[in-house]
Amino acid sequence: MSNAGQRSLEREGCGKCPRLFWVVLPHACLILSLALYSVVGAFIFQYFEKDSGKNDSEFKEILMQLWNISQTSCPGRGEALQKDEFLNSTRDLISHKVKVEWLKQPGLEWNFLTSLFFCCTVFTTVGYGHLYPDTRNGKIACIIYATFGIPLMLLLLTDLGDILAGLLSSAYKNGITFWSGFCSKPESKVSALLSRKSCSGKSSLESTLDSRVSMKEPLNLTDVLKKEAAVKTKYQQMRNINIFEQIIIKEHFEREQLKCSSFQKSLSCPQLEQASAGDSAIKDLDKLGAELEQLDVPISLIALVLMTYIMFGALVLPLWEKEWTTLDAFYFCFITLTTIGFGDVIPQHPNYFLLLSVYIVVGMAIMTMAFKLLQNRMVCLYKHCMACISHGQK
Repeated sequence: MSNAGQRSLEREGCGKCPRLFWVVLPHACLILSLALYSVVGAFIFQYFEKDSGKNDSEFKEILMQLWNISQTSCPGRGEALQKDEFLNSTRDLISHKVKVEWLKQPGLEWNFLTSLFFCCTVFTTVGYGHLYPDTRNGKIACIIYATFGIPLMLLLLTDLGDILAGLLSSAYKNGITFWSGFCSKPESKVSALLSRKSCSGKSSLESTLDSRVSMKEPLNLTDVLKKEAAVKTKYQQMRNINIFEQIIIKEHFEREQLKCSSFQKSLSCPQLEQASAGDSAIKDLDKLGAELEQLDVPISLIALVLMTYIMFGALVLPLWEKEWTTLDAFYFCFITLTTIGFGDVIPQHPNYFLLLSVYIVVGMAIMTMAFKLLQNRMVCLYKHCMACISHGQK
C-alpha cells in the first residue's frame, strides 16, 4: 500500500475515535451521574440514621410488661381462661404501644452498603419496606432524594432501554440474514460465483478494449439535433407532450381549488369536511409507530431475554442467601424488576447489596427495552384493528 493510502486510513481511524467518544459520552455521563447520586445519598442517610434504633429502652420496657403479664396470669383458672386473658392483655399492649421501628430486621444497621441499597430501592421505586428512615431529618432527606432521583432513574432507563432495543433488533436482523444466507441452496451460491466471474471477465475485456480504442470528445445536444433528424423529431414530440401535460395538470389543479374551497364545502355539504378530516386521520394512522418499525423483534425472543435474566438471578442469589430456594429467588427477582416490591422476601446479607443494586438497575433497563419492543407489536395490532374497522364501515 502506498504512503498516501496509509495516511488516509490513519486519518479515518483518528476521525472515528472522536466521533465514537462523543456518541458514548452522553450515555456514560448519565450512568456516572446516577452512580454519584447513589453514593452521595448513601453518605447522607448513613449520617442521619446512624443513631436510629440504638435507644431501645422503650422496647425493653414493653417486653418486660409482656413478661409480667405472662407471670401474673391467674394460676387457679383453667388453661383456656389463662390463654384468653393473656391474649387479650398482650393484644391491647402491642396494638397501642409497640412501634413499627422495633420490628425491623435484626442485623441491619445503617452502614454504607445498606444506605446505598436503600437509595437504590428509593429511586427505582421498589420500596421493600424493611429499611426506612426513622429520624425526622432522614425522612425529609428521603423526600428530597426521591424527588430528584426518580426522574434521573427514569431518564437513564429510557436511554438504556433505547440502546438495548436497537442492539437486540439489529442482532436479530443480522442473525436472520446470516441464517437465510447459510440455509440457501449451494447451486445458487455456485451460480452467483460464476456470474461474478463472468462479469469480472467481461469487465476486464471491456476495459482492455476501451483502453485500445481512442476516445473522442462527446457531441453536444445541439450537434446531435442538427445531424440526426429522427432524434430531432422525437425530441420535439416529447417536448410538446411535456408542455401539454403541464397545462392539463395546472388547469386540473385550479378547478380542484375552486371546487374544494372551505366556503363552498361549508355551504353545500358540510360532511365533506368531516370526510376529508377522516381521510387525513387514516393517513396519519399510517405514520403511527413509524419510528418503531425498525425495532421489529418477535415476542418470543423478548420473553426469552427476560426469562434468561430472571433465571440468572434466581440461580445466583441462593449462593449467598442460603435460606432461599430457587423459586423464592425467582419470585424475588420478578417482584423486584417489575417494581412491585411486596417486601415479604428480602435479602439478608448486606455485603452483597452492591451487586444486588447493580442487578436491579440493569434488570429494569432490560424491562424498559422489552416494553419498548412490545410497543411495535401493539402499534401494529392497533393499526390492523383500525384498518379492519374502517373497511367494515365502507
